[in-house]
Amino acid sequence: MFYFLDRGERTFCVRGIFTEESGQTLKQIENGDFNFEKFGNFDPSKNKLEFYPTKSIALAEVVQNQICNQRFPLNEDIIFNLSDPGFSWWMSIQDDGFQIFMRHPGPDMMENIINLGPLGDPKKAKRIFNEIIFKLVNLFPIEEFYCNEISFNLRVKDKKNFFFQALKNLFYQGSMENEISEYFGAYLGPYHLNFFSEISAIRGFWATIKNQLN
Repeated sequence: MFYFLDRGERTFCVRGIFTEESGQTLKQIENGDFNFEKFGNFDPSKNKLEFYPTKSIALAEVVQNQICNQRFPLNEDIIFNLSDPGFSWWMSIQDDGFQIFMRHPGPDMMENIINLGPLGDPKKAKRIFNEIIFKLVNLFPIEEFYCNEISFNLRVKDKKNFFFQALKNLFYQGSMENEISEYFGAYLGPYHLNFFSEISAIRGFWATIKNQLN
């Protein structure tokens, strides 16, 4: 996926387009022949062209739909609107567990919390998390679990468990699409593995653009 950052005073937008023919698309952009409307007005004198690889074209499309061509606040962590809590997910991490907030947790919960980006639909996530937890118990012993449309909380008995650490890193850093099938393929079906892959791809891209904005 090719993209560039359109940064304003208080907000930013990722102008991006996914493609199966990266070499051809790059030539079109460099020659000024790239006129896809969603890509926006790319000016090489003002904008830096970036490339983000994904495992599949389907994942690139998911990333584009979730993040590209819409505006986000630069300082989302200090902005809280009760009637509009935003699209980003947030994560609080402990040694033996973590909590995922699928909407802004409010100003009282913002200490030591990580903005994961707009990872998806909370209703869908709630349903899937409640489905897979009964399969994840085969990978690590669970001390505490609950999930609703606001948050997902997990605490384990063995904080050093490999699979628990892998699941935590999937949300914390993303970009684990190549490892997901290897780690969880024997325990989860294709639908749930694809859900994890989408989460990982979106999170990895969000982490990348956040680093570029800093």
